Amino acid sequence: MSSYQLSTYLESYLDSIATLPFELKRNFTLMRELDSRSEDKMRKIEHTSNRYIRRLRKSANPEQERSEREEDDIEQEFAVCLEYADEKVGLAMQTYEMIDKHIRKLDQDLRKVEGEIALQDRQKKETPDKRAASTHKRKATAAPVDAPTPKRHATPRMR
Repeated sequence: MSSYQLSTYLESYLDSIATLPFELKRNFTLMRELDSRSEDKMRKIEHTSNRYIRRLRKSANPEQERSEREEDDIEQEFAVCLEYADEKVGLAMQTYEMIDKHIRKLDQDLRKVEGEIALQDRQKKETPDKRAASTHKRKATAAPVDAPTPKRHATPRMR
């Protein structure tokens, strides 16, 4: 592989990964935002749950003090946290697949480049003596230009 081909390949590869850092940053930023939102929800759930449990403990009749509305609110907040977690897992999978795709392409291209380099090395290792011998052999088997061509004997025609 010539240095020109190698540099062309490298430029092409660098162009293909040019957007990768921005895509990774975007995905990691979104994951951080989801973490932050999830933490906020969890603090809200903890606060609401603690307030609800304190009220039930103070009550003379906890069964009557139970509030389905508050329990539903807590349950809905947990559902939102679960959605955030699902989104984060989806982003993590997307990020992994994006990186994996680039790694597989790089591995494939690397094998191709290594094969081409190995082929060039084999061609370079062919010694000048072998090249000279094969050239000499070709010249020896070729008919000399000045040599007379053998005459053909005319075959009698039958009538």
